[in-house]
Amino acid sequence: MVDIVDAGADPTGEEPIDGVLAEVADDDTLVEFPDGRYKINRVDLYDTSNLGLRGVGDDVTLVADEDHAEDFWIAGASTRDLLFENFTLDHTGDGVDPSVEFGSHDGLVVRNIVKKGSQDGDNTAFGFRTYHDWSETLVENLQLPDGSKAVGPVGIWVDGDGTTTFRDCHVEGYGNNGLYASWSNGPVHVEGGVFKDNDRAQVRLGSAGSYVDGAEVVVDDPSGDDPCTGVRISDGLGPVTISDCDISMTGGRGTGAVFVAEDGGHMVLEDSRIHVGPDYTANLSGGTRTSPGVYVDEAPDAPELDHDIVRTSITGGGDYYPAIVGRRDDVNVLDSCIQWDGPVGIRFHGTTANDVKNTNITVDGPAIEGDAEVVDVTSGDSCPMPNLGGGGDDGSSSDDGGDSSGSLADVPLPINASRMTYPTMGTSNENPTLTVYGNFVYPNTKRFVEENLPAIVSEFVEPGHINVQFRSIAYPTGHYLNSVEGEERLAQLALGVWDKNNWENYWGVFEYLFANQGDIEWQTWGDAKNMLQDAGVERVAGWLPGLASDDYYGDEVYQSRLDAADAGLDYVPQVEFQGDLADANMATGDLLEWIGDRL
Repeated sequence: MVDIVDAGADPTGEEPIDGVLAEVADDDTLVEFPDGRYKINRVDLYDTSNLGLRGVGDDVTLVADEDHAEDFWIAGASTRDLLFENFTLDHTGDGVDPSVEFGSHDGLVVRNIVKKGSQDGDNTAFGFRTYHDWSETLVENLQLPDGSKAVGPVGIWVDGDGTTTFRDCHVEGYGNNGLYASWSNGPVHVEGGVFKDNDRAQVRLGSAGSYVDGAEVVVDDPSGDDPCTGVRISDGLGPVTISDCDISMTGGRGTGAVFVAEDGGHMVLEDSRIHVGPDYTANLSGGTRTSPGVYVDEAPDAPELDHDIVRTSITGGGDYYPAIVGRRDDVNVLDSCIQWDGPVGIRFHGTTANDVKNTNITVDGPAIEGDAEVVDVTSGDSCPMPNLGGGGDDGSSSDDGGDSSGSLADVPLPINASRMTYPTMGTSNENPTLTVYGNFVYPNTKRFVEENLPAIVSEFVEPGHINVQFRSIAYPTGHYLNSVEGEERLAQLALGVWDKNNWENYWGVFEYLFANQGDIEWQTWGDAKNMLQDAGVERVAGWLPGLASDDYYGDEVYQSRLDAADAGLDYVPQVEFQGDLADANMATGDLLEWIGDRL
């Protein structure tokens, strides 16, 4: 571990740190950046392995000015296990268009990055490449809200053969696609996030196994003159899935909220809400023709594949296009709702093998035109509108920590959570910490997790008053509780979930272990792997049982017992806060009052 300032870097933003960073950015090294401003002209992390660059303060800014390199600003080709985390990128200078580009054999993680300032040139803002079909890249909380000049810059470019996942990202106002990932051979996963007012397309996918899940897609005030599609499927045969998305198109022009281009393949649109306003107009119409909700274009060279629209609401419309346009065979509308101000609900152009079943269509003219098998089509119902609450009315990202909706899987995490040895929930590393001493196999701890912990999360954690840390007492004596054979192994497995790039999933796994207490097996490698997979752990499910067998987290688990003894615990579960102990299972109101008295 290297502190970049201790190594000689200037934290005031006056002198470039390129040389210092080049000296310390070696394999098997974590380079930490304290609060400050760090000027960078060009950094090349080529062929590094197990390297991390991480901001560790509340305001760690990397600055680019007019002297930055034209080819790339920060890049790393042929990397393995590269971490780039917790930075603000200052690109506010005139004529500044830095490009951040990473190519990975495996294990690339980019997390908690905010880009400030418009991309003023033609460079792509962020580029990601995976080299193998087994390569995995995770990009989480990448915020690009300030857009670019018109036409040239892409917000995020993706290609390669592996899997690239974008989680809770924000891309807005770019001149040549927001997320341009249709040329990737490997699957691209978009989970949550906001994609708004980007020219060409907000999200563009094409490769098999790609999906957009739970995202907000908005076009209401694009800055450029190019057409703006919501989700575009092109350049690949899919299948591509769009699920649980809220898509709102109320300004600009384009080909629809969802557009399957001539070179796009199989599409599934499900459980989503689409709204198209009359001011979102069709291409080449001069603003005189309104646009469709879903447009499936003809595909002279594509194989015949189904295109399914399932449990989806489409509202709005105007005087020209239908809600759904199908120009190829096998477009199926099932269990959906259409409330459209236009002349036709669904129009099939000279195609066959189309189905419209169990769907409500309320429209001024014919519900359906063209060849289709029609079963149980009704009219008169109102349809759900998009819910843009996750990103605010303007589509911007929310900073309030979210809504746990009663699930521990959604609790907020401190920005430096991945540096913490023990699992911790909270909104800031500066919050005071309530320590919970419990045990994964002890019924009394299960009672606390299911009854009092949700109240603590709602009352104190989500509003940002305290953090909560869990410590498993897995080497008990008779002083605490009766020992269960192999419980220290379960404690090590849970710590492994927290440690090995799964800390953002930990609390969901934690919840699963208690919900299934008494029914799970973990003592053997196979049992542990199956248990972790059932709990939602994927990539490291086969790795962690081996680490537990080697006692990899033995010291950390044993330290929890020592700390509990030092705190004066008599039994578990107990909570420690501000130097005092309390019964974790006291009446909920009394426990909340006890915590509040010590804030």
